Order: sequence, then structure tokens, then C-alpha cells
Amino acid sequence: MAILFMRTPEGGFLAGDTETGLTSYAFPTSTHATRARKHPAKIAAEMMASETASSRSAVPGAAARDAQWLEQLHAHYATDPVIATVTARCMVTLETLDALTRNHTCYEGFSELIGPEGSYRPTIRCDAETEPGIRAERIALANAYDVAREAQGESRRAYRG
Repeated sequence: MAILFMRTPEGGFLAGDTETGLTSYAFPTSTHATRARKHPAKIAAEMMASETASSRSAVPGAAARDAQWLEQLHAHYATDPVIATVTARCMVTLETLDALTRNHTCYEGFSELIGPEGSYRPTIRCDAETEPGIRAERIALANAYDVAREAQGESRRAYRG
């Protein structure tokens, strides 16, 4: 499952599941939109956990709205210069980066991993003692993090312990 999310121009928060085709919107003044400023991937996952296909049948136009919002989410990720740079240079999809991030960090998605401002940089263990398959995944994630920070014009890089 790949959950995409974005902040809308009016300050709301939009999340969508690419597998189910369902979406969820938080109005700008809602708790979800406020909490999403600090932990967008976590809040997107919480919002999508409450969405079900059966709840859509009772809402007129819900399927059309979901399709429109998913299209908006895909367009956002396609035009996000940092994500576009990372996926092109690392030859990996955002869904793969999200999965690697969930498997090897405390973050819910790659966008959340590259979100913290300040002096934070993640420690991604890539040492020789790590199992080869896991080591390769962690190196790929660390490389993607480094490319993202470079694309943002920052000097921070992942610490590879």
C-alpha cells in the first residue's frame, strides 16, 4: 500500500491510498491538518485507516471525488522537484522509498524522513556486520536521503554507522 499526501493551497491536508483508490481530506482548521504539519506520513496513515469502500457507497459522487483527489496527489508528487530528482537519480519509485523508510527507520514515509528541518540527520546502519540484503536496502535509502538533501540545497547527509 502506498499512501500519498500533500498540504493543499488553502491549508488543508489530503491523503490517498494508491491501492484502494480511496482518499481523505482534512479541513485547514481540523486536528488532522494541524498535526500533519509535524508528522504528515503518520497522519495520512491514520486518516486512511478509517476510510473504507463501503462507506463510499452512501456518499453521492464519492468515487469521482476520490479519483480527482488521487489525480491531484499524483500530479503533486510528479511535480515535486525533490521527489522527482530522487526517483530519477536513484532509479526507484516513491512507493519503494516509502517501504524502505518504514522498514528501516521510525518514519512512516520518505517524505516524512526528509522533512525535519534543523540539524537532524538520520543514522542508517550500513556496516559490514549487517546482513547483505538488508545492507543493500539501507544503502539505497541512505543514498536517496543524500540525493534529496542535495536537491534541497542542504549539506546534511545520512550518517552511515
